Amino acid sequence: MNNGKHHGCCEHFHGCSGGGCCKSKGDGITIDKYELAVLKELLEYNYLPISRFIMCSSHTDEALFTALAPVYIDDKADSMEMVKSFARRLDVMAEKKLISLDYGNALQGYDYEQHKNSDLFHYFESTVKEGAEKPGHLCDTAEIECGSVSMTPFGLTAAQRYFEFEE
Repeated sequence: MNNGKHHGCCEHFHGCSGGGCCKSKGDGITIDKYELAVLKELLEYNYLPISRFIMCSSHTDEALFTALAPVYIDDKADSMEMVKSFARRLDVMAEKKLISLDYGNALQGYDYEQHKNSDLFHYFESTVKEGAEKPGHLCDTAEIECGSVSMTPFGLTAAQRYFEFEE
């Protein structure tokens, strides 16, 4: 509902065309419907589990590469396309300073089994293993580094402002 106070061009979250129409006056950023959905989840849960897929070497500590991040797995069968699309969205939200991506702290009480047992991670493991069999390979181990997404103070303000006007 607008109530004369609506800060964006969308009347309701569901009315957003996804073309970046939810613009907050004064802060110069545009928040699309997918970003609003993430912010709404974060308002409810405070954190979301993410991980990053890492290739490394069992022979040296110097060979460590991030292959895919941030990884958010909603279903063990999530496709590479879905995960990469969501990763791009999370990266954009981090660039806008709406969220923070933290790989130093896994969520306590969350076992990350959905990430570890996902079809995508199994595919990643087999790809790394296949590469390790080739001459001159550098990486022979696939690992997951567990982390979390949280809202920044700016993201919290934007979310509270938007959802206050939505009611």
